[in-house]
Amino acid sequence: MPEPGDPRALNRYAYVYNNPWRDVDGSGHLPVAPLLIAGAVALLKIADYGWTAWDAYQSWRTLANPLASEADKLVAGFNLALSMGLEAAEPEEWLPVSLPLDDLGRRALVAGVQERVQRGGLRAGVAFLREAVGEVAPQVIRRMYNLGVFRGIRSAGEWEAILQGVRKEAGLEVHHFIERRFAERLGLKESEVPAVVLDRTFHQQEVTARLFQALPTNKSNYTAQEIWNAYTAVYGRDLKRQDWLEAIWPYFERLGVRR
Repeated sequence: MPEPGDPRALNRYAYVYNNPWRDVDGSGHLPVAPLLIAGAVALLKIADYGWTAWDAYQSWRTLANPLASEADKLVAGFNLALSMGLEAAEPEEWLPVSLPLDDLGRRALVAGVQERVQRGGLRAGVAFLREAVGEVAPQVIRRMYNLGVFRGIRSAGEWEAILQGVRKEAGLEVHHFIERRFAERLGLKESEVPAVVLDRTFHQQEVTARLFQALPTNKSNYTAQEIWNAYTAVYGRDLKRQDWLEAIWPYFERLGVRR
């Protein structure tokens, strides 16, 4: 109730004399319930982001760990990809009270991928991922690749099987360390050639273009030594990928090639 002798009461728009921390709204006009709801929503949102941030931190640690297995990195990369995507557009924003439903759903998906990987390896994990996220699977796969997943050396056949149905849409290609035109001469089937997954543009412009320049396709009678020398120049000198050379050296060594 305004005090007649207090000049501050002349300002009809000054709530409790500009000191709401000390004074109480005895008239009951203060909207307490909406403020309580807003506070609860804010607390839940903080918990939501905090939960996601902790999970993301643990996944980053796994991806940065050189001793982590490919399976562990797949699960960590999937978790990070979902965390980044879901927090950018919260699916629960339309609810009257914001609950961390995105985190609950994400954890369920990550648990599903982890269980499939344990049972059937990388291929089974990616297959579950395709089923779980549907048409956005290529975008998730690409985000995971950018995070450092799918970077190991496997046979070309394995990589094709693992990324079946999503590789092209994700802008990725399987690079055969030994080109198809030389594989048979080295006693390899095309699916057996050691390979890695690369960004399509990098693969075409930086890797394939260099190889075709070093080993032009208008010549067919290259010796094994010439092929090895060209790979040494492209993989070792230009691309600084000694691990690629080590992966194919045994096939050249048995033909008497000199390093």
